[in-house]
Amino acid sequence: TKACGFDEKDDEFSILQGDIVSTEAAYFLGERVTNSPKYVVLNSSCDLVQDRRKNAALLRVREVRESDADASPKLNLLLQFMKSDLMYLPALPIDAQDVMCNVIDFDGICQIGSGELFLANRIASLTVVGWRIFASFARMVISRANPREADMRTAVEKRRSK
Repeated sequence: TKACGFDEKDDEFSILQGDIVSTEAAYFLGERVTNSPKYVVLNSSCDLVQDRRKNAALLRVREVRESDADASPKLNLLLQFMKSDLMYLPALPIDAQDVMCNVIDFDGICQIGSGELFLANRIASLTVVGWRIFASFARMVISRANPREADMRTAVEKRRSK
C-alpha cells in the first residue's frame, strides 16, 4: 500500500480482504485442512494489520473442473448470481488447465491465526469490481438480518418479561 502512495500514517497492510491465499494452517470445524487448499480472506482489511487481531476468517475456494458432471450448469448458475452461498471466481494462475473456474464457498468459515495468515502464499487479489461483489455477498450471506429478526426478538423479550 505504501508503493501505491498511501500516507505512511495509515496502517501497513500485507494482506487485504478479498485476497486469495493458499495455506495449510487453516482449520474448518477444528480440523486442519490439507492438500494445498485455497481461501479468500473474509476479515475487513483494517483487522488484518499485524498484531491487531489474533485470528482471521477465511472462506474456502473450490475448483470447478471441465470433467465435473455438473460443471456447465454450475457455471451458468454462478454467472447469473443464482446461488446465494457460492460466488464465481475465475481460474487462477496456479490452477490446472482443466479448471474452468473457482467458487467461493460461503457455507462455513475457516479460521487461521493471524501470524500464520501473514505466512500464507498470496495467489491473487480481487479487482475493485470483484471485491465489491465479494463484499456484497459477505454482507448478504454472513451478516444479513431478516426483516422478521426484529419481530422474533421483540416477541421473545416480551415473553421473558411476563
